[in-house]
Amino acid sequence: MPQLPKYTSGVVNRGIKVIIPAPYHEFITAYGTNSIDDLHTIANKFAEVFQSDRNFGLVLQCIKSLHYRNIQRNTQVYLTLSLTDIKERYAHQPATHSRTRSLARWQ
Repeated sequence: MPQLPKYTSGVVNRGIKVIIPAPYHEFITAYGTNSIDDLHTIANKFAEVFQSDRNFGLVLQCIKSLHYRNIQRNTQVYLTLSLTDIKERYAHQPATHSRTRSLARWQ
């Protein structure tokens, strides 16, 4: 679960863990890892709970938003690097045909 600010009372921190059911707590933790696979696993594991609470649509929206969030984060990384930096980063790995063609375009 995401950390609350440091000035949050300890009573609130402990109370939240008691109030939030385990499936939701696991989902929050998986969302914080930025792993789509973990979210899908949790969503499938607790699908009945989410559907009985009528929150399965919200779970699907969270998965979709994480897709966009990951794309934005990766885009930001590659926008801040120059093509030379990207080339150097991947030059030390074993070459594949498609990557070799991409590197040739950058030169």
